[in-house]
This record gives sequence, structure tokens and C-alpha cells, in this order.
Amino acid sequence: MASPVALITGSARGIGREVARTLAARGWTVVASARTLEAARAVAEEEGGEGKSFVPLELDVERQGSVQDAAHHVQALGMKLDVLINNAAHFETGWTQPLFDKTMNVNFYGPVHTMRAFSPLLVDGGRIVNVASWFGQLHQISQPYRDAVTSCNSIEELISNIKFNAMDGDMRATAHSCYKLSKACLIRATGFAAQDPDLVQRNIKVFAVCPGWVRTQMGGPSATRSVPEGAASVLALVDPKEEHVSGGFYRDGKPMSID
Repeated sequence: MASPVALITGSARGIGREVARTLAARGWTVVASARTLEAARAVAEEEGGEGKSFVPLELDVERQGSVQDAAHHVQALGMKLDVLINNAAHFETGWTQPLFDKTMNVNFYGPVHTMRAFSPLLVDGGRIVNVASWFGQLHQISQPYRDAVTSCNSIEELISNIKFNAMDGDMRATAHSCYKLSKACLIRATGFAAQDPDLVQRNIKVFAVCPGWVRTQMGGPSATRSVPEGAASVLALVDPKEEHVSGGFYRDGKPMSID
């Protein structure tokens, strides 16, 4: 029987690297993607061996062309995916147009493009796991943005309607505002993706997950959770034997409020 296959974005370090390492140790084939092929190959070389199966893949979620090229490459290899894990992220404080664009590209538009490009390559009964954050809960963003996010009825509306507002005082005064908004959009988009007729027909479930505040390069040394603990929260949604509601937001396998 062929081993299950997982594609992980942002697998070069942190939570993505730990998820890749753990799945490979469990006998999965891991498509380890990173922004450069060199970084992806480093993951495969450093974590492979002893029967572990890695396929390095160049995939820069910030560039839609890179996402499409990566999907075409995986298809050309004749691979089918059991799980797609959207883990790549950008985290920086500030509230400016350039930072808004960068953060939304990586944390929201990127996962949307990745879901759309790779969903045809998922097996029936497969899973998509979008790594979000408790920072994406609605109370973390200003009331105007809460209203804007919750009033959208599709991913297309989220993309079209959520724009930068330099005059939003609450967002200017709040740390990591761009990151928080991008993750709120990703959680909302996860719910819409779960309702996609093609995915529903093929029994493909879509989840958002909070790994917690993790001691990675992004989270910093003061974070409360280890990298294996953060990865375990992601891995809890990978097992098809576990029953979770598609479209839901989870931490450690348990439902989490989006509010």
C-alpha cells in the first residue's frame, strides 16, 4: 500500500519543519516546499534518510505563478495528495500599505491560491489544514474590519472588500494588526472553502488551526509552547480517523471560537 502524501508550505523551519519531520517519521511521503528549491532540498537532505521520504518543492505562496508552477510539477510527478497544509506565514508589526500588502499576500491570498491550485490533486476524503492563529479571532481587529470580514459571503468578497484603511485608529494602535487581519480573513475563507461543492462532493475537509504561541523564529523565545506542541495542534487535524467539522477552527483538536 502506498504511503500517504502531505504537502506542507513553509517547511524550511519552525512548525512546518516539525510537522514535516513528524509525518515522515510516521511513514508519510512529505512534499516539503519552501520559497527556494535550495531551502526545500535542505529540508529533504537534513530530515530524510532511514527510509523517510521527502520530495523538495519550490513554492513561494506570495507569487501566484510560483503556486501554479508547483502544482503543475506535482501533477507531472503523478502524485496525489492526502493532506495539504498551508503553513507559510509572515509576521511583522505595523500598519502600513506595504506591510498590509505583504502580509495579506503571504497569509491570506497565498493559502487561497494554494488551495485552489492543489485541490484537484487531493484524493477523495483528503484534508486541507490552514494554519491560522488566535490572533485571527474577531475581537483582535477593529470593529469596522470585524464588520467587513463577517459581512463577506465568499472568498471572492473577502479578496475584493478587505482593503487597507490608513485612518483606522484601532488598527494603527494595535500591535501586529496586519497579521491579525490576515489570519481573520484566512479563518473566514476556511469556512467558505469547506462549502465548495466540489470539495464537499469529494469529502475533502478544510480546517483552520491555531498552534498557539510557539517558540519559533516568528514566535520568539518568550512564547509559551514548544515547537512540537505547536506542531501537534496541526497534526491533530491530519488523521482522517478523527472526526472534526469541516470549516471549523481548532486548537489541539478541540473547537476554538472565531470571535
